[in-house]
Amino acid sequence: MMFRKSFLYSLLLIFAALLQATLFTYLSILDTKPDLVLILLVFISLYQGCNVSQISGFISGLVEDCISLAPLGFHAFVRALMGFLVGLFKDKISVNTVVFPLVIIPVVTLCKYCVSFLLSFIFTTGADLRSFFSIKLPVEIGYNVAIGLVVYLILRLFVLSTDNANQRYKSDYDK
Repeated sequence: MMFRKSFLYSLLLIFAALLQATLFTYLSILDTKPDLVLILLVFISLYQGCNVSQISGFISGLVEDCISLAPLGFHAFVRALMGFLVGLFKDKISVNTVVFPLVIIPVVTLCKYCVSFLLSFIFTTGADLRSFFSIKLPVEIGYNVAIGLVVYLILRLFVLSTDNANQRYKSDYDK
């Protein structure tokens, strides 16, 4: 069951990565685009937990590595780590309110920037703190929150309808 969920969520994240690499380039503000993969990964992590989200994050990160100029494994590591860390809060954070994307998405975006900076600092000699924490960071945080609210509302409707269908199926099965 976990393999099936990981596979399905990986496909969703791969589609988001391809969408982000193609269509979202036309939506950039100050050469910054929203991180749809991260937004979806946060949602998946809080609903599915560590195992499914880190596997899905790793696979989608590998796809991002293949379609970007980043070294192979860079995005895979960052996505798997973010999926794992957010997945630790699966039953500890309520995702039933609209406040959720306003709080968790900026924190995770900042963590992504910090991990990316550390990896760049460790593996290259020219990692510049100013290039990572420039005007792009608040723009991406704002963009992620705005897109995250829309994605959250859409996915929340989908999850509610799926949960209602599962409840009806379980009650019919119990009879």
